Formats: sequence, structure tokens, C-alpha cells
Amino acid sequence: MALRLEAQRQVVQDMHARLTKFVEEECLPAEAAFHEHVRSLPEHHSGWTVFPGLEALKKRAQELGLWNVWMPKTYPEGPGFTNLEYAHLCEVMGRCHLAAEACNCSAP
Repeated sequence: MALRLEAQRQVVQDMHARLTKFVEEECLPAEAAFHEHVRSLPEHHSGWTVFPGLEALKKRAQELGLWNVWMPKTYPEGPGFTNLEYAHLCEVMGRCHLAAEACNCSAP
């Protein structure tokens, strides 16, 4: 069994390319604002707060078809990737704190 991205189905390679572009061009540039948001919170902040730019990233991920890419074939609304195929996408999302959440792929 080949593990390299190049050995995966074309649909996985295409998703990988779209996701990489999204992470590099939209998520990574938003990280500076995210970190500034976190620094602006009171020192003993005990509640959860949502980074305001996250909702825009979520909307953009949906528009690009990058939403719920974790869903296996048992979910008709997902792309139906195997764990191995999804692992290549996780590698890309792992480059940025915001990417998995923006694509609705982070754990609750």
C-alpha cells in the first residue's frame, strides 16, 4: 500500500491542493490577528471566547468545499475519505492553529 500523496486518488490530491491554498493564503495570515486577540484578553480570563475572524474563515471553507472533510463514506454529506486519505489533509491543517476549526474538523 502506497502512503504518499501522489499515490492517492485524484480527488484527494485535488482536495489537498485546495486545502493547502486555503491554509497558506487565508488561515496562516489570520494567525497574527488571532494571537493579538488572545493577548488582548484579561490576564485571568476564565471564559471561552471566539476569535472574530474565525467565522469568516468558516464561511470561506464552506464556499471552497473544505467543510467536514473528516466525514467518511458512511455520511452522505461528507467526501468519504479513508483515514489514510484524511491524514494527508490533517497534515496540512496542522500547519495552522485555525485551519481545522475553520474547516469544521477539530474535536469538540
